[in-house]
Amino acid sequence: MLVLAMPRRSRLWWIGTTLACVALIPVLKRASSTSCPWSLIQFGGDFARYVPHWLLGLPDGGPGGCFPSGHASTAFAFIPGWFALRDHAPRVARFFLVVVLICGAVLGWVQMMRGAHFLSHSLWTAWICWAVSLLSWYGLQPWREWPLIGNQVSLDGGRS
Repeated sequence: MLVLAMPRRSRLWWIGTTLACVALIPVLKRASSTSCPWSLIQFGGDFARYVPHWLLGLPDGGPGGCFPSGHASTAFAFIPGWFALRDHAPRVARFFLVVVLICGAVLGWVQMMRGAHFLSHSLWTAWICWAVSLLSWYGLQPWREWPLIGNQVSLDGGRS
């Protein structure tokens, strides 16, 4: 099986980073003062007014807790799989990433149609999961080389 053929540390990183994405989105939602579109007066809601989520800490008068998209994160939290698979099975990794992005887009679209989220909520969720994965991949795995650095040249002129 492909996943079992991967190094143990890559599999552990994949699971840990996926769980980090799963845990981070609810924390951000809880801290968010952005209400869902169905709560906004402009869209038939009763009490909230539109306030861009760029204005951190400025309440919109509603319940908040709607940004980023939790449903879309159900799929986007699996983005770390692409990082883990791409060195061992690039074609599988690309297919995996396409499936994850399609599933996240569908879940985000369904929530938009219900009035639960704006498109930006789902896009930010994807970006957050991507950023967590990228930072974790290069930040927590010191045994990997940065792709822009390539092979390091040692002081004695040999390649390391």
